[in-house]
Amino acid sequence: MRNIKALFVGLIALTFLASCSSKSDEELYQEAKQKIKNKEYVEAIADLQKIVNTHPDGKITPKAMFELAQLYHGKVVKDIPAKKSLQKAVDYYKQVYEKIPHTIEGERSLFMAAFLDANELNKFDEAKKLYNEFLKTYPKSELVPSAREEIKNLGIPPEEILKKKTAVSK
Repeated sequence: MRNIKALFVGLIALTFLASCSSKSDEELYQEAKQKIKNKEYVEAIADLQKIVNTHPDGKITPKAMFELAQLYHGKVVKDIPAKKSLQKAVDYYKQVYEKIPHTIEGERSLFMAAFLDANELNKFDEAKKLYNEFLKTYPKSELVPSAREEIKNLGIPPEEILKKKTAVSK
């Protein structure tokens, strides 16, 4: 009986210590933001990913996903090839849009996913689909003219676009 009591007290203590040592999603988010300022990107990504994994429906999770998208978009992790980093950015931008579509972050995330697909990953069909979804979902956005212009120029090399624009302005 004495051993069972000791085991029970030990389990309670262990549970208490574990709950005290685990950080809230807000604490993890603030630590990640500080790590980003310190250019500790791998550590920041780990903290942000922990928020996404442990609090999938948390209030902070869309912010964490947006930060992840921006970090991968910035290609700050040197061990990840650029294309893979950009694809991760697109994936996170899409998740932000899906989680919080009626926010400025959701709006910008959908646009950025389309933009990266078009201009960095050369996934023109996917980009067109996302731009059209953007236009349908955010018809009053200040980014609507840019989305329309992007659709019009999908797959055209930047040099060709510049030639067309300079020919029109002359």
